[in-house]
Amino acid sequence: MNKVEITITVDWGRKSKDCEGFGICGIVIDIDIPMDTFFSFKKDGRRSLELFFQKEKHKEIVKYFGGERIILEEGYTLDLKTSQKLGFEKAYTIEKGEYPIVYDAKQGFYKITL
Repeated sequence: MNKVEITITVDWGRKSKDCEGFGICGIVIDIDIPMDTFFSFKKDGRRSLELFFQKEKHKEIVKYFGGERIILEEGYTLDLKTSQKLGFEKAYTIEKGEYPIVYDAKQGFYKITL
């Protein structure tokens, strides 16, 4: 299975609340930006997504969400075109919930599995 890795920017907040609260308000994807920038998504064998980010962003995320996790107060569905670029056949939904932040020493990044 080919792993798909792309660079993205995440706007935090609830889309239904004009980006207020906790959740994903929007995602901008650019496959031409180098991997050492803000975020990357990759599809894994369990059909979930791993959100990778560097050490510098870890403190910002912990401060925003008040702990070692992100909180999504509502689900967020990627559009079909984006989902297909990630290797999914249909639009992928990130379910509401709390997702722990884990340090991946092997890759040297923090990650959240969505």
